[in-house]
Amino acid sequence: MQGALTAKTHLRRLVHRQLAAKVMESFDYRTVPVPCGHIRLLCLPEAQHADSAASRLLNCYLKSVPLARPPEFTALSYVWGNSSQKTSIIINGRSLSITNTLAVALKSIKLCTAERLLWVDQICINQQDEAEKAIQVPLMGNIYSTATTTIAWLGEASQRSDEAMNYIASTGSAAIDAGIRDFKQLDTILAMQEVTPVCGSMGENVDHALSDLQQRILGLISRFGDLANLAILPALAALFDRPYFTRGWIIQEVVIPTNVSFQCGSTLVGKDAFIAAVTFYQIQFNLHRLNFLRKIQQHKAQGKPRPISENDGILMGHLEPLVPILRAQNHYHDVQKRQDLTMLSLQRRFSMTDVRFTEPIDRILGFLGLASDIEKLGFRQSVSEAYNSAWEDFHTLVVGRMCRNGDYSILEHVQAPKSSPKLPSWVPDFSKQQYPPLRSSTQAPRGGQSLPFSAGGPLATVTVKWQFDEAAKSLCLPVLIIDKLQNVGAKVGSVRGGIQEMLDYFSMSREITTFCEQSIRLQKETSWIYSTVKRATEAPWRTLSFDREPVGYSSSKQRATSRTAAGYAEYMEILPKLLAVNGGRVSVEEAVTLSGEQERQIAEMPQQVRRKVATEMRMSQLLLGEEAAGFQARLFHLEGKRTFISKEGFVGIGQQNLQVGDIVCLGLYLSVYWRGLL
Repeated sequence: MQGALTAKTHLRRLVHRQLAAKVMESFDYRTVPVPCGHIRLLCLPEAQHADSAASRLLNCYLKSVPLARPPEFTALSYVWGNSSQKTSIIINGRSLSITNTLAVALKSIKLCTAERLLWVDQICINQQDEAEKAIQVPLMGNIYSTATTTIAWLGEASQRSDEAMNYIASTGSAAIDAGIRDFKQLDTILAMQEVTPVCGSMGENVDHALSDLQQRILGLISRFGDLANLAILPALAALFDRPYFTRGWIIQEVVIPTNVSFQCGSTLVGKDAFIAAVTFYQIQFNLHRLNFLRKIQQHKAQGKPRPISENDGILMGHLEPLVPILRAQNHYHDVQKRQDLTMLSLQRRFSMTDVRFTEPIDRILGFLGLASDIEKLGFRQSVSEAYNSAWEDFHTLVVGRMCRNGDYSILEHVQAPKSSPKLPSWVPDFSKQQYPPLRSSTQAPRGGQSLPFSAGGPLATVTVKWQFDEAAKSLCLPVLIIDKLQNVGAKVGSVRGGIQEMLDYFSMSREITTFCEQSIRLQKETSWIYSTVKRATEAPWRTLSFDREPVGYSSSKQRATSRTAAGYAEYMEILPKLLAVNGGRVSVEEAVTLSGEQERQIAEMPQQVRRKVATEMRMSQLLLGEEAAGFQARLFHLEGKRTFISKEGFVGIGQQNLQVGDIVCLGLYLSVYWRGLL
């Protein structure tokens, strides 16, 4: 018996030595051709013996199958990793170099199909053949929709990652049972907050009139604990901070499939539970934020501020790239809403988030499988051009066709400076993270109501067509000349968070206020551009808010009201003091004076606590109330912008590259915002 085993071992080692000799020969993709409508699938082996160098290499094979009638297979969504760190695997007896990240994934993923067939872009598409990529890349949408299942590989297990994945699975499953399945519930609960607010710490007495949905949410929080105070929070933050969630290509890879499993190490979580868990976490954060704003006003008089837990921000910052992906997933699998996922809307959804593509051209190619208008815009036919031309030329071609088909609002994404001088002035630079576009920043998302923008004329009466010349890369459009710029404000960069962002926004607010005051003085020399004197006094806060404010806590928008005016007044009063204290220019005692009643309260306290209580009371006066905090939050659309005033007194907000003497024009027949100075 032992002799037979020795013979088998000798034979196996002989085979491995022969394989090792062949490994030096590189795999030739021409040996597995992909005719029109075909794709390659990778067959992964079962666990192999590891008693030789060759056996430690993954030994797989590729085969070509028709995409219209494929066998059951799994699609892999993953991060490519560092392209300079590679390892070899055996494909059909030959060597193929892949990234170390992919090699780890192939050895770790759990396949449910009997044949262990896998589609993975790095292997199944010849990455060195641009002609093949031009054919195969547009098929990716069909590949992910046809796959039996998709595995979203988050990476190897690390400290506490299993704990985080298990927590997501348990909270997600419970959230599903409670009726929380996707972000539609998040929007619903925020709208309910206007009428029946949930109490701040989640543990206080709750109004019995709360809706059934809110009661179920509170039940989940009672069962699992307030997320902001749980020890699991750092582990969740680390999990959501993985590179997977910022890779651009994973957007369509997660959105399109109906059956997705998220795998980290050896732990899997199904798509439904994963989405429900993230929705639940987002709901908790929003409840904390809204109730914190409400509590500020209540505690100001007593000098007892209720600081928001810093843990809230820990998780929400890491969820930021994931939320638009999951919202897009809801849209894609809704027959009616899927048509909303145009190339323009996809660029808009993801241009302001930390979504990363290795190549600028992938900013468009990465959405081919999702965009509902690719046929209308001729994108499929343009992919070959994309791989055979500079990315700037392809972006110009795509944007020009969008304009020719009526998607003029793409032009609001034109920003400065651009990453390449080869981009025409009218083509947005989607190779870099965008600033918030002015118009869409003031509009309500689908399902909410927005006031129309009609300064460019009614769209139904369009008689002059815009002209896009593909050869000349030029766009011709009719405009109305408004005025010349007389003065511009300081440039505001893209510093997000912290004191610098607060200082930038406050500086712009002060500039607008100053320009509006100058505008009123200019009216003595030119025609009166305000409808009434009252409108003239309202110009600063209406301009800064784009004359829009949310309706309660819903997604709908309405004309700015006294709420915005009150928020502006408090913001302009408190921000100078807050910035001065934080900047160390003055002490809190110098910035804030206590009232007589507060002084009397302190005098009645023990000597040893008077100073501490006095500081708390003063600091409470530097907290923005609900309306002021809401006004400040809406200033995010000022990021990357510059204020201006024209010679006749028109005040506005434009791009960073504005200069004195520039001509302000209004594109005709566009849904744009222009109301003079109101």
